[in-house]
Amino acid sequence: MNHKFFKLYEKMVCIIALSGNTIYLFQAFKIWQTKSSHDVTFIGFAISALSTTNWLIYGFLIKDKPLFISNLFGFINAIICLSIIYIYS
Repeated sequence: MNHKFFKLYEKMVCIIALSGNTIYLFQAFKIWQTKSSHDVTFIGFAISALSTTNWLIYGFLIKDKPLFISNLFGFINAIICLSIIYIYS
């Protein structure tokens, strides 16, 4: 595989993964704004956070920077979201 293409694709995947992990922040902001997590399932976000945590660990173990960085961002956002869900439950 072409090295330049691979590096470019790696950057693109990292950007896409980072943007995908912003879902936690959007949900946390909405809960904070309405001061209610009544319509949000804690267990659903907890399962998603567990998945993100496992991908984070896997990215660390195989030393894959895009995988690690994007899931570190997701992990932090998941903790924020779960905390907001808990506070406003």
